[in-house]
Amino acid sequence: MQVYLMMFFRVVSSKCKRYFCNCIKSAKHTRVAICRNYHKKGIHDEIVKRRRCARKRPFSKSSVVAVFEVIQKKRIEKFEVCDTIKEASLRYVLILNIYIACQLLPT
Repeated sequence: MQVYLMMFFRVVSSKCKRYFCNCIKSAKHTRVAICRNYHKKGIHDEIVKRRRCARKRPFSKSSVVAVFEVIQKKRIEKFEVCDTIKEASLRYVLILNIYIACQLLPT
């Protein structure tokens, strides 16, 4: 007569269940959290937590494209701002050189 203890224990796979029921190779019994009881306190919360983790989906394609467009736009603006700053600084240096040259000229 075979004793079925699997009502109380949770195992990873049917292969492990067979090993456990037939008392074969106890080293191969891969029990989840060492013979955890089904009705152990907090197991329901853990299952819900696992489901929640499994449900998380990656970003939708549209949002990724939108984010990429925003990044590209900022990059372009950055180059434009850098160019205007360079032009302004060159203009300032040119005007400063002209002013200094005018003051050095004998009157």
